[in-house]
Amino acid sequence: KKKKKKRRRCFQAMATSGNLLEEQGAAAPPTEAGDTHSLQIVRLDPETGAFSVNQEELQSILDKDKIGDLPVVVVSVAGPFRKGKSFLLNFFLRYLRNEGDPDWLGKDDLELRGFNWRAGAQRDTVGMWMWNEAFVRTLPNGQKVAVVLVDTQGTFDNQSTMRENAGIFALNALISSFHVYNISGLIAEDVLQHMHLFTQYGSMVKEAQHESPFQTLMFLVRDWANPTQFAFGEEGGRRYLDTVLSVDDSAKNQELRAVRTQMRECFEELFCYLMPHPGFEVAENNSFRGKLKDIRPQFVEQLKDLVPRILAPENLKLKLMSGEPIRCRELCGYLKTYVELFEHGNLPEIGTVFEATAKVNHLNVMQRALKTYTDEVTKRVGPGRPYMAEEELEKFHEEQLQKVLDLFHNTRKLGSGQFEESFIEQLRTDVQHEYEKAVEQNRHKQILSTMRTPIVLGALAFVGNIVGTTLSLFGLETVGVLLGYITWVSLLAVAFWFYSSYSGQMHSAAGEIDNFARHVEALARRGFATYVAATLDEPALEQKKKK
Repeated sequence: KKKKKKRRRCFQAMATSGNLLEEQGAAAPPTEAGDTHSLQIVRLDPETGAFSVNQEELQSILDKDKIGDLPVVVVSVAGPFRKGKSFLLNFFLRYLRNEGDPDWLGKDDLELRGFNWRAGAQRDTVGMWMWNEAFVRTLPNGQKVAVVLVDTQGTFDNQSTMRENAGIFALNALISSFHVYNISGLIAEDVLQHMHLFTQYGSMVKEAQHESPFQTLMFLVRDWANPTQFAFGEEGGRRYLDTVLSVDDSAKNQELRAVRTQMRECFEELFCYLMPHPGFEVAENNSFRGKLKDIRPQFVEQLKDLVPRILAPENLKLKLMSGEPIRCRELCGYLKTYVELFEHGNLPEIGTVFEATAKVNHLNVMQRALKTYTDEVTKRVGPGRPYMAEEELEKFHEEQLQKVLDLFHNTRKLGSGQFEESFIEQLRTDVQHEYEKAVEQNRHKQILSTMRTPIVLGALAFVGNIVGTTLSLFGLETVGVLLGYITWVSLLAVAFWFYSSYSGQMHSAAGEIDNFARHVEALARRGFATYVAATLDEPALEQKKKK
């Protein structure tokens, strides 16, 4: 009887342990690292089941100057509701804040904060949430990347339809580079069936591109109860996953075999990690606040192994599209497109998802090519650069246009033949627009330079001549001669500058003259400001002396 009671108590705790480790509704309170919190990036209408993207919140995270052009790593956690997704994500946060520290878990009495989590049996997280801080990391090859964490509403609750559950998993799989599917106990058949829509989409992409469309999927099995058969950790999880995905060849299992075969084909990497039960203190104490001292030591040890396997720099997975890294601000476009497909609460056709993804992929490649053109043109005729002969600028434009067209052609894209011509035409149009702006800026610069450089150098020659002559009268002939040389050099520089500016030749030398003139002007301004400040302070000093 004692053994039965103990076993019953154990199973009850396993059933409730996930319930006590969830989840968020509003943005979370300030965390251990300061006033950072999660933002809702995708909303779900409870009545229609329609998805909508919160573009402002999404761009506030991903479209910042610091990280906008960095390749992105998207780590998302999804799975059945009330199974500890947010609890797990907060340990991910703690690791990212303390990366490089062997004791990244912190003190035993430190409360766990970040994505909000609480006890209860009702769904609290709705839609998709992203942590509002992207963590910049350096890969072993020296490349800088931005890591973002995504939390999603729980699936298979009494408020979600199968269509909504499928939609949530779809959005996660489509935007993630490392997708953690958090479940309790075992990988049940309904979990695999739940993924059937995406394996079909994946098969279509693989047939077209000859590569896996999804990247990394990890089944994280919590409260694993058979460690003697399959040990805790990744190795035991690999052996267990092989067992789950195996199926005999009998006719009645045709659909089961198709799902398993497609799953192996659609994901570049499939993992399974087996985690122990976190302990009765976690499962049964409503006042549990995530302190390590209250968590089963075996669970903590597995956390120390699990989290770096996902987030250590050498293990980070870049989000790729057709083999090319996606940048942070580009991810905004992909997510917006995917959410629009689910806007009316219906699952889109497989071909529709493929076509929408291909269009966004082409658009991002086109924008990269256009940015390459504008960056090169700015280096030649942008702010701080001298006037460039229009014939030379046109030749430079033609060279850069061909380079960006080659860049667009040579970059791997999804469904290339279907959209290639329309986006090339758009690229040509956008490049021509940027070229016209550059021509106008170049002409305007010629006028501005004409007004500044000759005046500054002429003034320098005039002042040098006057001061030199005055000093010579007082017997300082050596200094006077030196200033005379400065006068003649300034006049010769003005003459050369006029020739270069109006002929468009030797513009690099003219640029150096412009830079010299700007430095002289800046020194004169500072000297004049210092003189004015000293003059204004003199009356105040006289009054102090009198007092």
